[in-house]
Amino acid sequence: MRADEIFAQHERLNVSLDRLSLLVAAPLDEVLPEGRVRVVLEAEIGTLREALRAHFEFEEEGGYLSQVLKGNPRLASQVDILKGEHPRLLAEADALARTLAQGPVSAMREAVQTFLRRLNGHERREASLLQASPGSSPLAEA
Repeated sequence: MRADEIFAQHERLNVSLDRLSLLVAAPLDEVLPEGRVRVVLEAEIGTLREALRAHFEFEEEGGYLSQVLKGNPRLASQVDILKGEHPRLLAEADALARTLAQGPVSAMREAVQTFLRRLNGHERREASLLQASPGSSPLAEA
């Protein structure tokens, strides 16, 4: 994957995360009527789910997690832990969508915020691994 494709992929993921974060951080009645909030949340969770799927596939299939192992094989257990989180994070995004369809929008805010914190923590741990492994920058593949 070329550097511009990597940046575009990360930008799509970050924009989706930012929109979802803003939506759940603001008081709902100041943003949109509850029915519209539900529609927007459903769309944003779907968009985030697809961005995550593409992001995780890239990381796992010869992406920069593979580069981390090439640069520092001792990080294999940490890479395995991060890879193991991918299906759980995707399943959690799916569960958020189901919960939204079944309950009040107001109950979703905390669940979405919790998910976003977990996902941000995952991404921070990945970034730390990249920094710990020489030559593992995704730009090195470009």
